[in-house]
Amino acid sequence: MAVYMTYDEIVDVQEFFKERPEELARYENLNCQSLKDAYIRGLLKNDEFNRFRFKLRVRELKKSIKELVKKIIESIKRVFWR
Repeated sequence: MAVYMTYDEIVDVQEFFKERPEELARYENLNCQSLKDAYIRGLLKNDEFNRFRFKLRVRELKKSIKELVKKIIESIKRVFWR
């Protein structure tokens, strides 16, 4: 049985495993695919994972805000320092 996930969920699980190698080791030690599927389904419902996903979204938001501020500053400089 497969786990159906959105692209965002797949990326978040990959990031979660990158930042938490002990969780990846636990996942890889599972013997059969159905246990791995159940592990991922449980992970998607886990509060700790959801907090992690929230932190990822906040990081992405901060990056986009910084880029936006840089663009605004550059456009202001172009207008006033000609």
